[in-house]
Amino acid sequence: MRHLAFGFVALLALAACTDTSMPGTELGTFKITATPTSNTCGAGTRVPATWLFDVELSHDDDLLYWRRNDAQVSGPLGANRTAKIETSVTSVVALPDAGVVGCVMTRFDTVTVTLGSDTDVTSISGTISLAFAMVEGSDCASQLSAYGGEYDALPCTMDFSYTGTRTKAP
Repeated sequence: MRHLAFGFVALLALAACTDTSMPGTELGTFKITATPTSNTCGAGTRVPATWLFDVELSHDDDLLYWRRNDAQVSGPLGANRTAKIETSVTSVVALPDAGVVGCVMTRFDTVTVTLGSDTDVTSISGTISLAFAMVEGSDCASQLSAYGGEYDALPCTMDFSYTGTRTKAP
């Protein structure tokens, strides 16, 4: 599950934070239950039927903050109580070897979050999209299922819909 870890373990994990407090007004911790809606990456990526994880949320003026583990990112929060959070991470997937260029891939993460309609937010819903692409100049053929890898095609995308229930109040 090496490449799936590239997609899931580091989900929205670009900005590690050491401060345990969230900026702005804390909304609490939410248990996320995500289910796949599409996967153009192929069966080799072993997308789970249900993906469970916790996130902490807070908001400050027009920003929504999302923290999973020690990674915190934010996105603009609209008047419709929906935020769109986008980030990316680039990783070396296969090192250069004996004349082979090596494979460097970028994963682009997009999460939409819609806050529940209650004043004291106890539920959220949205979508998660993980898009994978090789960096120009890379040779990622070894990552394709035709050559023993996990991806049927590159670039590709894994999409999920999710609901979240607050498990810990602020």
